[in-house]
Amino acid sequence: MNEICKQKECTGCMACYNICPQHCITMIYDEHGELQPKIDKEKCVNCGLCRKVCPNNSEIKYNNIEKAYASWSIDEEDRKTSTSGGIASIFYQNALSNNFKIFGMEFDENLELKCKEENNNFEIKKYKGSKYCQSFIGDNYKIIKDYLQKNEKVLFIGTPCQISGLNNYLNINKVNTENLITVDLVCHGVPSQQYLTEYIKYIEKQKNVKCNKISFRDGEKYMFTLKNDNLTVYSKIREKDLYLTAFQMSLLQRESCMNCKYAKDIRVSDITIGDFWGIKQSEKINRIEMQKGISLVLINSEKGEKFFNNCKNNIYCEERDIKEAVEGNAHLRRPSISNELRIKFREQYKKGNFVEVLKSVLKIKMKEQKRNIYVGKVKRIMKKIIHK
Repeated sequence: MNEICKQKECTGCMACYNICPQHCITMIYDEHGELQPKIDKEKCVNCGLCRKVCPNNSEIKYNNIEKAYASWSIDEEDRKTSTSGGIASIFYQNALSNNFKIFGMEFDENLELKCKEENNNFEIKKYKGSKYCQSFIGDNYKIIKDYLQKNEKVLFIGTPCQISGLNNYLNINKVNTENLITVDLVCHGVPSQQYLTEYIKYIEKQKNVKCNKISFRDGEKYMFTLKNDNLTVYSKIREKDLYLTAFQMSLLQRESCMNCKYAKDIRVSDITIGDFWGIKQSEKINRIEMQKGISLVLINSEKGEKFFNNCKNNIYCEERDIKEAVEGNAHLRRPSISNELRIKFREQYKKGNFVEVLKSVLKIKMKEQKRNIYVGKVKRIMKKIIHK
């Protein structure tokens, strides 16, 4: 087996890694820093399972959105310490109280984002917060399969491509998924862990401090923050931070994100969650609530609706028009849009240091902005002269 799918289409979902019976697939970072499967040809027996399980090689099964809700946690502290309205936190708590096996994404002690199983209230707090980085799935599809085969209930929250990989993996293994609840995120694309690690090391070297905590948002405010325990080492708003600026400009997302098959108003999960951008005011949903953060919840299946209904004692929710939800969130309509600076970044990164390359590419943007400002001023002056 030479290639599982086209390299530019690979999402790094790791379904191939989990299904290989010979354990001959490892995950490596390619020249662009993207996580890709590598096949040990000496071990490979050409069974074809890796190609069969890959969502890029088969028709993706989507669910129609059945209902849309604006929602938030009624626990003010829970909401305050979450991004958006804290709905993911409520899902984890509800799953925990109903004896689910819970899988989410959290940063480990090395600030590497990984899929992990947690089973108590203290540990599931690690799942909180937005995480603008690709997570490493590891062997968790296999673990989920084993739980489902034992008739255990499972909650899995991840990106749409990860859920698509999980769905295919379970389908090929003929696993009954009635006890599985999948929740996907309205995803803006995922940067490489390699990028993030290089950036963290750069800041640590500057500050001469080792960091063990990270966050990308403070409520509704986008802010890159690194801490050593409770000591804040670095904290800057998006407009002044290299990583968040580059993420917003779609410079860091992997190639498959630019042609994402899941950025649309049909979903692969039971429930979709995200920020409810563009929401219109109502009697309860006012500016104060908007500033606190409001979660978007899309119900995509019958079992998803049942799970959500079991959470309603701990949330405020208001049913909204599906059209409003889709129109307010670009990534329910289309993927992130590529640009020339992204192409420059990817080409230069193959030979350079992440931070230096990023600075170089963003300087081009700053020069363009200054030139546009200058051209704008000249045009305004010329208009005044012409009209005199």
